[in-house]
Amino acid sequence: MNSLIIYDQTGFIISQKQGTNLREPIGIPFIWVEVPQGKYVTSIDVSGETHVPVFEDLPKSEVQELKEQVADLNIAMASILGGV
Repeated sequence: MNSLIIYDQTGFIISQKQGTNLREPIGIPFIWVEVPQGKYVTSIDVSGETHVPVFEDLPKSEVQELKEQVADLNIAMASILGGV
């Protein structure tokens, strides 16, 4: 998804918007960013000449964590019972 990110001189994100017909700001730093699936932008790295977004993984939902636990338990039970 393409996002318009407005940030300050330290890389702190002031605003992040998605959609069409977004107006680019005049006189303040902004960047267009393609955010990969499963990630989000935490800040903008302003240490270099070219400013770049800093991505982090989206945290897993409680439901996703429970699904993974159930899958792990099923594998463990199958191993104990001789199924695997």
